[in-house]
Order: sequence, then C-alpha cells, then structure tokens
Amino acid sequence: MSSRRRVVSLLVFTVLAILASSVGCLEPVDHVRSRDTGLRRDAGSPNDAGPAGDGSCPACLPACPPTCDADAGCPWTATPVGHSACDLRGISLTTRNDVGAQAALVAASYCACDLAMVALVASGPPLAWSEAEVAATGCSRTSLSIGPTGARTLLLTDPTGGLRLLESTRSGAWVTDQLREIRAPAALALDEDGNPHIAGLGQGAIVLASRVGKRWVLEGVATAPSLVAAAPVLIALGPDGQPRVAFSEGEVKLATKTASGWEVSTAPGNGVPVSLVVDAGGRAHLLYLAGGLRYGVMTASGWVSEPIEPKATAGSLALGPGGCPRAAWTSEGRVWFGERTESGWTAEHLADGTFGVAESSLALLPDGRPLILPFGGGGQLSLYSR
Repeated sequence: MSSRRRVVSLLVFTVLAILASSVGCLEPVDHVRSRDTGLRRDAGSPNDAGPAGDGSCPACLPACPPTCDADAGCPWTATPVGHSACDLRGISLTTRNDVGAQAALVAASYCACDLAMVALVASGPPLAWSEAEVAATGCSRTSLSIGPTGARTLLLTDPTGGLRLLESTRSGAWVTDQLREIRAPAALALDEDGNPHIAGLGQGAIVLASRVGKRWVLEGVATAPSLVAAAPVLIALGPDGQPRVAFSEGEVKLATKTASGWEVSTAPGNGVPVSLVVDAGGRAHLLYLAGGLRYGVMTASGWVSEPIEPKATAGSLALGPGGCPRAAWTSEGRVWFGERTESGWTAEHLADGTFGVAESSLALLPDGRPLILPFGGGGQLSLYSR
C-alpha cells in the first residue's frame, strides 16, 4: 500500500472513531438503542424519559428480565399482619438476608393508637407473622432496620417531631435512646456492624448523627435554608459504608460523603425524594416526585432519570439480584408494582383490596421476590407477596 493510501485510511479510521466516541448517553436522539441489548425505543413512548436536557437516557439505566411471566399469571397473596381499631400510619417494611441460618428475616413496624408496633417473621412460604408487640408509646412515624445479628432497630418519630432510637435485646426488651440534636423528618440506616446512622434536621441544616461505640457524633451534611416543609430526608449507605442523604429545597438534592467532605448534586426536576438505595457499585438510585414519580440514577457523568407514573403520589424502591430496580407506588388510591425491564417499566396493580391506600413499603427476599406492605386509612394491615 502506498504511503498516500495509508494516510487516507488512517484519516478515515480517525474520523470514524471520533464519531463513535461522540455518541454519548445523554445525546438527544429520536430513538434510543441499548448498547447491551440492541433494544430500540421510540421517543415519546410512555416510558420515554422526556425531552433532552432533563437527564434522560433510557440506555444508561439498568434493565433486567421480569421476575414473573405475565402471560402465565402472577397472583398476589395477602397475609394479615395486624388489625387495630385506629387508623394505621408510619409503616416500615424491611428484610435482612444474612442472619445466621435464616434465609431471610422480614419485619414490619407501624403506628396504631399512638403505639409503635413491631411484627417479625422468618420467610416462608407460607409467611406466618408473629403477633405484633408494643415497642413504645407516642408514635407518628417509624423507620425499621434489622442488624447483622437479627436485632431490630426502630427510629420512632413522636407527634411533636422528636426522635427516639429503640433497639431490641435478646431478652425481648427494648432499649431507648432519646435523640436531642436532630429532629424529623429523619431516616435510619445500619452499617455492617449494626451501628445506627440517622439523617434528619438540625438548626437550618441537614445533619447526620452516627453512633460510634456508645457516643453519638453529629456532623453537618448541607446547609438548607429553604427546605421544603415535611419533605422526607432519606439515607442509604454505600458498599464502602459512606452515607448518601437525599432531601429537597424545591429541587431534589443528593449529598454524598467523600474523603474531602460532602458533595451535593441536584436531580432533574423540582420535587421531593421518596426512596433511596445504593447498589454494589456505589451508585445511588432514587425515586422522587417531580410532576409524577421519577426514577433516577447518579452516574459518573451525572444524573440520569425517567418518569414512571405521572399520577403517583408515593413510592418505594428496592434493588433485586444483579442490581435490578423494582418499585411499588401509589396512584389514584391503588398500589402498583413495577420492574425496569429492557422495554421500560412494567406496571401491575395489586388486588382491589388496596384501593384507597396512601403509601406502600417494598422489600425483596433473597431471590428477588417482592413483598409490599400498603397502608392508609383503616385498621387492617396485610403483606402482599407472590
């Protein structure tokens, strides 16, 4: 080959390489093709993430096969958890998949007649709940986690916004720790050693309270002079044990703890966060309300997000095996369950008995099977599984 032909070939190869590298995740295009699956999705479809500039990129978001063949039928089974003469509120559902010989532990907490109730069950089938026990009085909201030994830790919000941390002991008693420098809204996460970390409100700021031994350490996360009233403050720990905290100042914010301090990013769209999880790679996954329910992922290049349901008023997110995102949400008084597959988010509503529900809490068993605890008005509480 002549030197001139070699030069021309090199120029052509270089141009093609530049063109290929310029096709980035966030480029506005009429159709989006997944680089992993070859999936093609029309712009403007129900699952399309919206116009360019809002952080949309369907091909950048995780997608997995559905866990249930809809054509074969995927019935949900309702297992009664508890009943009260009072309206139930402040529901929290959690699982722990690595406690001793147990395949999984499932626990729920809720407020009934100003009492903080906790019920526990080892995974089935069939699921068989223990009788709910009273952990404390003075209850408006709960946040429950299970530690590495199976001990339950309950963050309790009282009617005035004060916080108490309750921990179960081997004798069955609950030990109470009053938190005085942090207030609701707040959320709880346990690290791999079972130490509690609580994100909530301080004096004009979002703060983090972490217990080290028997001592609480308080640190500022972000100054927040324009916090949205009653908007949730969420916390999740990454695989490195570092916390991520979500909150709202009109815009949805995510604060990430790094070696040099806290870094705050802004998710696309104004709204409030409702559910936060971190995957094994350290990426934050967020459900938030911004003109409906949206799902977002914090990538190395920034936020990528898409809508799930425009009429949703609440949501709960969990990651299944392989980091597959699954969500439960409330829309027009019904609870829905969805999975992010190669063709976007699926959506199926639970039994008609969930009509009128205000919120729901989602947890997953080790094999990825969903457990959903809907709650709203009325005194009957049931766990839905399949």
